[in-house]
Amino acid sequence: MFFISDIYTAATVFGVLLDNEKKVKVIFERKVVSQKWYGCSDGTTTGYLKIDMELIVERFLPAAGHIPGIIRGTW
Repeated sequence: MFFISDIYTAATVFGVLLDNEKKVKVIFERKVVSQKWYGCSDGTTTGYLKIDMELIVERFLPAAGHIPGIIRGTW
């Protein structure tokens, strides 16, 4: 496993669409994945998306070939 610049990075889940080699691992903190909505940038600094979290976890990510990991936060 490698990390970009050897540090953890964050991005929207839509980045998996560019990961043809399946090198990206999607990880959600349990409190985040339990929320009703997933919000993220549309890739610009002015536009944002609000999508049902269940659609992201149960449909979008598996369709993109990425099953998310769920972790328990320490905070």
